[in-house]
Amino acid sequence: EIRAALRVNASAERALANITFGYAGVSPCPLAPAGCADFQRYLARDLVFNWSEWAESRWMSADEAWAGLCESTMEGVPELGNGSVPYYMWQAVWSQWVVGATAAPGWQAAFKFLDELNGSPPNGYVDQDEFHIAI
Repeated sequence: EIRAALRVNASAERALANITFGYAGVSPCPLAPAGCADFQRYLARDLVFNWSEWAESRWMSADEAWAGLCESTMEGVPELGNGSVPYYMWQAVWSQWVVGATAAPGWQAAFKFLDELNGSPPNGYVDQDEFHIAI
């Protein structure tokens, strides 16, 4: 059982909460819970490649794809300061690709792959540079 309380200023129209959850595990655990399987980099790369082909067929440039996919998704989110898409919003970006809803290994693996594309350590965000490299 998890209980959480969020106190919001009465004058605020919106509130953003980032909740992190972890667990020590269950032993023995015969199957990995959804989203917790080992990261399969080559499958994730292939998935991102297929998504990129779709994006290239829909938008004329990576900048237009960023605006159409990421900026439009982030419009309703309070400014995060860096213009990047956080993990918890990536599913909304990814789901604009109809095939993405059922394609394995899933949006989580695609996010992890994208988050590492510009050569820096993963930071929990897909930024415009990483996005452009993928497209």
